[in-house]
Amino acid sequence: TICTFDQDSWAPGEDSRETFLETSLSLLEAVHHRWLAVLKAVHLKDWSRIGVHPEMGDLTLDDLLALYAWHGDHHTAQVTALREREGWI
Repeated sequence: TICTFDQDSWAPGEDSRETFLETSLSLLEAVHHRWLAVLKAVHLKDWSRIGVHPEMGDLTLDDLLALYAWHGDHHTAQVTALREREGWI
């Protein structure tokens, strides 16, 4: 079973108000480097392994990777739209 978290409760923490954005971006970049190393080590047969997501049901590792990629692109589009809307470009 895949564990989820309550992002609406977690996101507004004190650290999000007191930490420079660059710190969060550096952490995200580091996580992505680690994920890349893990994903390169996954055997072809393992991409079809199934995990249970509490909200989405059964998903293969391949499905989860596609979802994670979409999720990152979605957040990038949100930030880009906000920058344009606020004139921060």
